[in-house]
Amino acid sequence: MDTQEKENTQKENTQNKQIQKKETDNPHDKGYKRIFSIKKHFLHFIKKYIALEWMMELEEKDLELIDKEFITDQFDTYESDLVYKVYTKEGVVYLFFLFELQSYNDFTMPFRLLIYMTAIWLDHFKNCDKNERSQKAYKLPAIMPIVLHNGERNWTASCRFSQMINNAELFGKYVVDFEYALVSVNTLTESKISNSNTLIDNIFLADKIRTRQEWTDGIAELMHRIRAMYNVPYKVDTARGRDCLKC
Repeated sequence: MDTQEKENTQKENTQNKQIQKKETDNPHDKGYKRIFSIKKHFLHFIKKYIALEWMMELEEKDLELIDKEFITDQFDTYESDLVYKVYTKEGVVYLFFLFELQSYNDFTMPFRLLIYMTAIWLDHFKNCDKNERSQKAYKLPAIMPIVLHNGERNWTASCRFSQMINNAELFGKYVVDFEYALVSVNTLTESKISNSNTLIDNIFLADKIRTRQEWTDGIAELMHRIRAMYNVPYKVDTARGRDCLKC
């Protein structure tokens, strides 16, 4: 390949990356990220929709938001959606929270998460005292990857890393493996979501409304929940024949 061909290839790769960034960097993604950057919303989410026993005792003071870029040598720069450093009774845990808000499945998800997790560990290791990390008792912090999916189609990608490894079953316990926690809005029941009334719950209910008829049937109940959430009084607009927030 001559110099001109190399320059053309590099230019094309750069353009493709820019296109991919535009496709994923949309207001919906940013809106979710802003909401879950607020500790009380994230705390409600993990307690209700993941609900591991150790999570139920957490308070906002136990969470530290780490919003930064992790860089690896062989890959491009990956901007993590959200990383929370969580202080538990058993020690520090990192919760890596990835938003997958597209309508399609990403079958490379386990590998993507492995890259992110490795970058977090590398960052942690580099910033540890050399004497501390040389001790026998030194351990890396636990990382729990969480994927939130709100696409119309069901999530069918594998949640286990080993299922991306060819002939993994031949190697038993010696193959690298982990599983990520998946919360798919599409498969959540309305009764599960509506048994509490928070901003996260109502966003999930709104995300489940797909068709025009569903909006017609569900918007009144959703508005009622939002009013109740903020304790906003309302009355009937007799001129329009419907209730409203500000009449």
